[in-house]
Amino acid sequence: MLADVVEAQDEPFGSTSIVAQWFVMRAAREAGVKVMLDGQGGDETLAGYPVTFGYRAADLLVRGRLGEVVRELDAYRRVQGAGARGTAVAAATPFLPAAVRWSLRGRRDGGRALVGRRLREVGHGRRHHRSPFGERLRRQYHLIVAQHGLPELLRYEDRNSMAHSLEARVPFLDYRLVELLFSLDAGDLVRRGVTKLVLRQALADVLPRSVVERTDKLGFATPGARFLRGALGDLAADVFASRTFADRGFVDPEQAQTRLARLRAGAAVPDVPVWRALNLELWARAFVD
Repeated sequence: MLADVVEAQDEPFGSTSIVAQWFVMRAAREAGVKVMLDGQGGDETLAGYPVTFGYRAADLLVRGRLGEVVRELDAYRRVQGAGARGTAVAAATPFLPAAVRWSLRGRRDGGRALVGRRLREVGHGRRHHRSPFGERLRRQYHLIVAQHGLPELLRYEDRNSMAHSLEARVPFLDYRLVELLFSLDAGDLVRRGVTKLVLRQALADVLPRSVVERTDKLGFATPGARFLRGALGDLAADVFASRTFADRGFVDPEQAQTRLARLRAGAAVPDVPVWRALNLELWARAFVD
């Protein structure tokens, strides 16, 4: 079904979770559902991502509230199970320029090495995001809501749902709720290692305690590495060895083949860059060629 998903999305997409979402939408439609509710926007408006803790600590630090900084980072370590290195990274991240953060991310997952040589010479630019908020936490989430992150997720969802004539509605993004949540103090959203605090408090007498008190964060995860060690890896190997892939110049073919081979041999190689290299070529064959 991968060709159908690529066609429905119309643009390259970042992970195999979008394929999984496509199947969820198909299953809903086959069950007779015509309109469904989706939780997109809940993390972006209620500060639900792990990055929240570092930005919250940074805001407290610049205000000179050192005692609270220590308590928040200690709670982050205990509640979220973060190690010393992870806690230090969370605390330092908000003070790094965006270009540095993106560069470090590309080096960490190995994505930069896959970029075609000609494209490396071109470089890239990022739009400067202007935010009306003074706090680092609010600026970060305003960026995610308005510029990158949420717009991508909504686009994926819209394409996948409409591919099955399904209407997906996102109640967390009702503009009145968004305005309310962005008007709250950051401490109402994240405190003592817990995110989405106001939502948990509001629904404490409705939801089971196991849900209200859950602190582990899991996105719509898919076993990408396992996929690439199976049939998807066979497809990727054929694509990466093809002349069209090499001539296109988007991705370094040698790096792609090496990374795929290591992953299929069982090495702890990040699978997302490999998937993106494959998906980019599948998209180009469908829409460019």
